[in-house]
Amino acid sequence: MRLAQKRWRMPAVRVAQLFSEAGVCDYVTELYDLLHLNSNERALDDIETYLTAKGYSLC
Repeated sequence: MRLAQKRWRMPAVRVAQLFSEAGVCDYVTELYDLLHLNSNERALDDIETYLTAKGYSLC
């Protein structure tokens, strides 16, 4: 979450709200075996792809 805050220039509350609304925790849980093998930056790239596919804007 901290990496997302920094990259997206959002306060923690907004990132948490976005993650909750979009089901990011469920997504990460479902794909944990794959995501944990990557760097944190790569995992965030995957989350960004997931969010934009769902129609969320990160800017």
